Amino acid sequence: MLEPTAISKLRDDKMVRLVGRARPLAPLLTAPMSGEPCLCFLTITDEGPPGLGMWREFGREQRGIDFVLDDGTGQALIRAAGAQLGGRRPGDTIGAWLEGLLRRMTFRLFMGGRMRWREWVITADHPVAVGGMASFELDARAEPTDYREAPHKVVFAAADDVPLYIANVKR
Repeated sequence: MLEPTAISKLRDDKMVRLVGRARPLAPLLTAPMSGEPCLCFLTITDEGPPGLGMWREFGREQRGIDFVLDDGTGQALIRAAGAQLGGRRPGDTIGAWLEGLLRRMTFRLFMGGRMRWREWVITADHPVAVGGMASFELDARAEPTDYREAPHKVVFAAADDVPLYIANVKR
């Protein structure tokens, strides 16, 4: 595991790990299965026939809002869309009422099958770890501190060739 890097010491083109406190830049999301307020979530619903032990994914929802990560040395803008999540999993199996609801909503669940759901949630009330590659963008809202250097902000975002990882850190 990478040791955390201070935001104030970040440079271009290097994979790093940051750890800090998150401040949401939009209203928190609500995770669909647990109802937990969060920065990001990934929910996967699987179906499986009784006795065969094979599960097949048939539903996936992932959402995330932008947030600022503050590690005490600086701040970074985290664009959470498309990130790979490693948060807590509040639940793993569903109750009969939810199974009935899902059965009515989707006709893909065959007779006598079983369902399960898995949900990863990144909450704002725990320290957050972010892994990825920093980029630097001009910050039009910041006041210049030096006539030779335009103000910039540190940004982390998922790209086709560079993944972004977000996880809650255990206290």
